[in-house]
Amino acid sequence: MAADSTESKTVIDYINGFFPGANVTETIIANILFKTGVDADMSQWELDERQRDLIYAYLILYLAPGAGSSQRVTDRDGDWEHSESTSAWTYSDRSNLLRLARALLKKWGIEDELADVAGGKWGFKGTGFRKIRKRP
Repeated sequence: MAADSTESKTVIDYINGFFPGANVTETIIANILFKTGVDADMSQWELDERQRDLIYAYLILYLAPGAGSSQRVTDRDGDWEHSESTSAWTYSDRSNLLRLARALLKKWGIEDELADVAGGKWGFKGTGFRKIRKRP
């Protein structure tokens, strides 16, 4: 019986599988592994629920601020004009994913400064994080 190819998938393959096409750099992966205490050569099948949740939460926290790339192309010919635009993540996508990341961290009793920056005190405005409201 041939071995299943999924048996050899590492944690790095697991991380890269969440958001295909996203720019998950080696630095992001190294930070996630450091934060979660997971070994890079570990099989994805060896991960427990806590490790899986934390990997996903930190991946969201590292990708969300930079995942808002957009592109707009406009064609014009006389009075005729056509525009097309694409965006990697919308504001709503980011907001929902950041809410999920904070919930996963809270589930395991982890308070992290990165999650706090993405919390209710901070928000997306323009092309990055800006302080938009005060907390009591």
